[in-house]
Amino acid sequence: MPPRKRKKNEKEQLLLFVFFWLAVISVTIGLYTRTYLMYSIARVFVAPILLLRLVRFSFFKKVSLFIYISFFFTILADLFTLYGSYPIAHIGLSFYTINYLSISCYLHHLYVKKNGNNVNRLYILLVIIVVLLDILWLKASHLRYPINIAQVMLHALSIIYLSVGAFTVKNKSYSKKDSTLFPIVAVVIIFTNIVYLIDVLYCHRKYAILDSIVGFGNGLYLFLLTRSVLRMTRNIANSDEARDSEIFPRMD
Repeated sequence: MPPRKRKKNEKEQLLLFVFFWLAVISVTIGLYTRTYLMYSIARVFVAPILLLRLVRFSFFKKVSLFIYISFFFTILADLFTLYGSYPIAHIGLSFYTINYLSISCYLHHLYVKKNGNNVNRLYILLVIIVVLLDILWLKASHLRYPINIAQVMLHALSIIYLSVGAFTVKNKSYSKKDSTLFPIVAVVIIFTNIVYLIDVLYCHRKYAILDSIVGFGNGLYLFLLTRSVLRMTRNIANSDEARDSEIFPRMD
């Protein structure tokens, strides 16, 4: 890349970095002070800023389709939970499950060369189950309690599936530097979801500090995920060793 173009690209990255963290900090402050207007406005910019970073990067390297799907459902989930009525907001929560499943599929494809289609089939099956549970929740109000239990279990399963993929990539990768952030992403997701569970089920959203931790945790994991995906994509695209190894098959 020519020096002038590289300098322009670095400036663009810096601006996106600043705007992203301004949005995350605004989300955190908005939740802590119960200023929901600030929170709802800032929240809608968090994922799109990182998605823009991925799109700009894809001009030079190839980013996995599953990552774009994960960000698409994250944005939908944010919009549904922020601005939708109660049924719409509930469906929006299930989109976070699809987001985690998409990340999981991406991670498993990083180290699965054979039987990669089985990963895709499992992903499609789990997404269909998420959608069917949403439909049942809307149509069969008398069954909402067991459906809620099933949705929570499926959400937990998606986090476990993601965590297994993250730590497996870390252990099997020949490039430890490029895969270090994936387990951290999994840990942040686990911690954030545990805090959210405590906040909703046991504290009934009484404590603003718990809300703000969840808001900051969501922004942090998306930031770390984006960085780790960009590192890994650059490594796969540029390294002949990565293209030919059994650990990192080509993502064509």
